[in-house]
Amino acid sequence: LQIFSGVSVRAGTAIAADGTIPITFDFKERPLHAVGITAAYSTDLGGSLKTTWSDRNIFGSAEQLNLSAAGTGLGGTDVTSPGYNLLAQLIEPDFLVRDQSLEFDLGALRQNLEAYDQTAATASAALHRKFSQSWSAGIGLSAERERIKQESVTRDYTLVGVPLTVNYDSTGLADPLADPTHGVRAALTATPSVSLGRRDTPFAIVQATGSAYFDLGETGLAEPGRSVLAVRGLIGSVVGASQFELPPDQRF
Repeated sequence: LQIFSGVSVRAGTAIAADGTIPITFDFKERPLHAVGITAAYSTDLGGSLKTTWSDRNIFGSAEQLNLSAAGTGLGGTDVTSPGYNLLAQLIEPDFLVRDQSLEFDLGALRQNLEAYDQTAATASAALHRKFSQSWSAGIGLSAERERIKQESVTRDYTLVGVPLTVNYDSTGLADPLADPTHGVRAALTATPSVSLGRRDTPFAIVQATGSAYFDLGETGLAEPGRSVLAVRGLIGSVVGASQFELPPDQRF
């Protein structure tokens, strides 16, 4: 839940009359607010600088509010001028039942690329459910209003989608910051969408990704956990619309 910095357990000094022993859990809460700064650079999209502000327990039940603002497109071979990316995110953990979260996102972005210029506002809601240690899934509803200029032609698009995801993870990591040394991660995403406008265009974007990790320590070539071979693949397809019927930012 990211709201505790430590949890300790203490057993009582005496057994109760019914044969039980009292157990005391001591929780230490982390600071309520957090600020983060992230910098990144790629040769095609240039540099970005992002700052985030988080409230880890905004309503008292571990709800998390994240606000971020980023300057993007700072240099790069595929960028003509800088842009921005603004995001507000609210996460409700254990929504209705355990291991189920509800997430709301509001965003605004602008990017000026060699391929096209885009200004957009986005909104989405998604329900995520963890079924076991390895399996999880999600379903959502997304909306996007965007203006795209490409080759001196400006078009407005309104997109509505239903993102569906299924995830499998057998790496067995309790710490999300640790690197996997074995196991498989796989994800399947399908997003049925419709582009509303002069002519409604329904389509679906389907993507499958997978990665596998092999500990070379099991072969005797290295110390266990020290050298890991990672293999990753991705495949995707657009169903129901041709390339030029899609908004430019939805194309592969």
